[in-house]
Amino acid sequence: MVSMLERRSAPSLAGIALLLVLAAPAPAVAGDGMPQAVVPFTAPKSLCADCHMATATARSRAHVLDWERSVHARRNVGCDACHGGEPATMDPMKAHLQILDNEDPKSPIYRANLPATCGKCHPRSTERFKESKHYTILMSTPNARVPTCSTCHGDIGGSLPDPEQVRTICAQCHGVGTPAGHPEYAAGAKVLMMQYAAARMMLDEVANFIPLIPDPVLRTSFETDETRARLGLTAVAEADHTLDYDEIEEKVTVAFERVVSLIRRVMSSMPRPPTKG
Repeated sequence: MVSMLERRSAPSLAGIALLLVLAAPAPAVAGDGMPQAVVPFTAPKSLCADCHMATATARSRAHVLDWERSVHARRNVGCDACHGGEPATMDPMKAHLQILDNEDPKSPIYRANLPATCGKCHPRSTERFKESKHYTILMSTPNARVPTCSTCHGDIGGSLPDPEQVRTICAQCHGVGTPAGHPEYAAGAKVLMMQYAAARMMLDEVANFIPLIPDPVLRTSFETDETRARLGLTAVAEADHTLDYDEIEEKVTVAFERVVSLIRRVMSSMPRPPTKG
């Protein structure tokens, strides 16, 4: 991991400099901003949130509020997708039929079962997580202090941690004085996520310039390169779930260099204003 921090290349530094010129401040990576392989989910009208918010004594009202602000709510992924139950009734007995507490090993939201539950809609991310050492430990010792889906993405919101949050999450197990040690892992993770966020920001910015290229052949070439760059960023997002930072670094480096190369080519091809006189 130390070598990962030392291997920052010149193109990456040049890319950061270009970012300062081309990109306005952007919000941290969050919500559904990270590209992922998501299976479309179609659900019946869920009354779970309505009932829990309308009933003063209902449990988990804050949990419901988190859901209402989430990408899951925007995509009509209701409570039953994770908890089970009957979402189309206001009858408490029928609505909660077969819903199990999250501490029950048979519950779909039990720590060790979350990859399978989330994997119904996020198969690619789940398959990559299954390649990780953390997943192996989780399956053998569900209560071990290893991450599961909710560790990084929250209980219901499906949010994406920003670079500082990534560092904090990793440091819970790999911080100074922790049994797992290696505090450089957390620092390295933050650096990579900052570079990933910068690449995304720069790509979004330069994409605004591509339609201004007057040569149609050149413009099509840039559009192709933009697609390749976005695929590179998707590869980073998927590699993140392996928690293998050597692989993540490799993917980040490739994605970043594609973005920087595109920026240079697009900027050098922009029409110049006519000179006076």
